[in-house]
Amino acid sequence: MNQQEWIEYFELVNGRKPSPAELAQAQAAGEFILERPNVFGATGQANEPRKIKPAEPVISMTQQPQFAQTTATFQQAMPVKKGMSKKAKIILASVLGAVAVILLSVGGYSLWRYQSGKIVDGTYEVVSLSRYDEDKDKMVDGLDEYKDEGLDVQSFVVVKNNQSRTYNLLESDNKSYVSLIDYEMDVPQVFDPWNKTQSQVLNADQVEDATKDFMKKMRKDYSFYTKEAADKVVKKTTREYKDTLKEKRTYVKHGDEYTLTTYDKKGKLESRITLKRLSKSDADKRWDDYKDAVKDYKKELKSYSNQYDDFKDYYGYGYGSDYGSDYGSDYGYGYSDDYGSDSKSSSSSSSKKSVDRI
Repeated sequence: MNQQEWIEYFELVNGRKPSPAELAQAQAAGEFILERPNVFGATGQANEPRKIKPAEPVISMTQQPQFAQTTATFQQAMPVKKGMSKKAKIILASVLGAVAVILLSVGGYSLWRYQSGKIVDGTYEVVSLSRYDEDKDKMVDGLDEYKDEGLDVQSFVVVKNNQSRTYNLLESDNKSYVSLIDYEMDVPQVFDPWNKTQSQVLNADQVEDATKDFMKKMRKDYSFYTKEAADKVVKKTTREYKDTLKEKRTYVKHGDEYTLTTYDKKGKLESRITLKRLSKSDADKRWDDYKDAVKDYKKELKSYSNQYDDFKDYYGYGYGSDYGSDYGSDYGYGYSDDYGSDSKSSSSSSSKKSVDRI
């Protein structure tokens, strides 16, 4: 480049005009080429040729030596960026520590709240039962009512994976009564440990379908069950289950016990039940007694079925057209899973009917 081009380039890079010293230094370094002088003097005669130092190789523009020098100067003028100050580090550590404490607190609270409502897997026995008596307009002791009738109530709940199933056994005059619906139909309830509530797992249609299948089996095993009787049981069971879907159930856990409170659709208190977890040996014994009662109960039903087959073509002997319906109602094939909610209707009518009233 020539001198003028170099000056323009210098001004562009450095923002100022070059000093005479810088111009001389650049010329000596061969960064620009002087324009060829006029070899003729004013008189028209040739002047003495001026010796010009051979130019050294021009530095590549990509090297930009003057720009690099300027950049270095700029960097020296600017303060060097250092790491965070001690004060900044303390502030940052405090903020992060506070966030960690908050997260641990929230996580700890969530864990505590869930565990405070978590019902441990196991078998739980009903140790107290109170229900609202509409006639007396107050809560009454349901277990005492059964004792007054000469009934021994063994009601227990099996809890597994936040779900529960209820089983009932009544004993009177050395005879046991059970509900086969409890035993053979899987109609569970589910616990919500966070909100400490309990609700039904199945909807009404599912229970209706399950009850229809159950009654088909009952009609096959026991001939006294007519189609009309089976249909009545299905309707009754479905209707009662729909009522439970309108209820609200809350519970409180305390040690190895929990208390379940049931409210009707209007929010009115219906029943309050306390259940205590049994030891493994006591739970095994309770299950053995229950299964033996189921076995004996089925034998009794089979005996009545055989009698019905033998005498249905002769005299009435109580085996009228409604026998299957009455028998099914008396022996508790209706649905009830909250012990006391259905007791208010006819809990003292008969020991057989009481099986689906707890």
